[in-house]
Amino acid sequence: MFRALWFITKVSILVAGAVWLAQRPGTIVFEWLDYKVTIQAGFFFIILALGLLLTLVLFRIVLAFLSVGGWAVRFRQARLRDKGERALILGLSAVAAGDVRQATKQARRARDCLPEDRGFVLMLEAQAARMNRDWPRARAAYEKLADGPETAFIGVRGLLNLSLESGQPVESLGIARKALALRPAQGWLLKLVYDLETQAQDWGSAEKTLRKCIKAGAITAEQARSDRVAMRLAQVDTDLAAGRDDAAWIAAKAAFGMDPLFVPAVVRYVHLAAGRGWRWRTVRAVEKAWKAAPHPDLANLWAFIAPIKTVENPAARMKWFARLVDLRSDDPEGYLALARVAIDEKLWGDARYNIDQVEKIRPSARLYRLAADLDARSGYRAAGGRNWSDLAAEAPPEQVWVCRKTGRVYDRWSAVVPPHGLFNTIVWGNPGDFSGAAGAVTLVAPGPEF
Repeated sequence: MFRALWFITKVSILVAGAVWLAQRPGTIVFEWLDYKVTIQAGFFFIILALGLLLTLVLFRIVLAFLSVGGWAVRFRQARLRDKGERALILGLSAVAAGDVRQATKQARRARDCLPEDRGFVLMLEAQAARMNRDWPRARAAYEKLADGPETAFIGVRGLLNLSLESGQPVESLGIARKALALRPAQGWLLKLVYDLETQAQDWGSAEKTLRKCIKAGAITAEQARSDRVAMRLAQVDTDLAAGRDDAAWIAAKAAFGMDPLFVPAVVRYVHLAAGRGWRWRTVRAVEKAWKAAPHPDLANLWAFIAPIKTVENPAARMKWFARLVDLRSDDPEGYLALARVAIDEKLWGDARYNIDQVEKIRPSARLYRLAADLDARSGYRAAGGRNWSDLAAEAPPEQVWVCRKTGRVYDRWSAVVPPHGLFNTIVWGNPGDFSGAAGAVTLVAPGPEF
């Protein structure tokens, strides 16, 4: 509509000009030396208009001729850009298909066609080099990406993955913190930084990051509570190893206060409290935890805090362990502890009675091994005696300290899990529940690869 109006306007102006000239007849005279030329005015203006039009056309032709070189350059650049974009598409498709050779080939073509590109071509080069296990080239490409304002996070993310895959936790933590500074609201990145900080045993920084993880929803409140207890217990072990008993006691009290039913917290708290002569606190702590969930470690702890009079008095010692049975008569752990004491004190009848009680509640391999020990030490085997070794082999699996990430079994709980440096992954459970766990665990940055 606008173009039609503009065209009509231009035609109207031309017509009005022609009418104006027609209404004003006259001549134009040119004199030069002995020459005199007389031209009708209307005809002169027509020739003038045609001359201007011809001049404009010639000017356009000259400009077009002069710009042929630039047009050829632009045409070549456009063709190179098209070839480069096609190489990018083919290269990324090769990466998706896992075709290392084709990805490398198309990365070279893309670089030849787009030598100044600092985005997609670098990404393709980095990924192709990574697939080809050419770590220096991949690192160089990611570093160039990290230097660009628009591609900084992609580059840092790539460097982070390379560092994690090469098993360099200290370097990985530094890179992860750089990535977090670029994207502070990403929950997965907060969780990764937190995992690396716990692996490095930087408990102060991990505590701060943990609070951010909770706000971002990267860690549940229940897991955060468990991790805080584990951090305090890890600090206890570190302080004890360094001879800082007072600091260890403060950390043990904090962990026990957070979760007085967690067996490792009870164990450390009771050992340190007993060293300070606070016997009544240790007894109450073990009894409370035992009522909630009897555990072999608590039974060993009960022996540790036993009164001195029970050392040389079998009856007093039996009475002391009988308290565990009274606290939880429905659980086999108390009877097992009492049976072990009876065997040590050579009270064979009491030992066999408690073993029978355990078998009624929940048979286990530990029970049958204890029964075999009783027969060996007492020298008595009832007629038609049972084959304890076969029964132990056929018994249901026992609960142990096992890493839920790797499936490895441990003799005791620890916050930092060797040899992979995992944090707070040891649980009390059946190893069969974690039989599908990986044998080795490496931290990785989740999400799309770059």
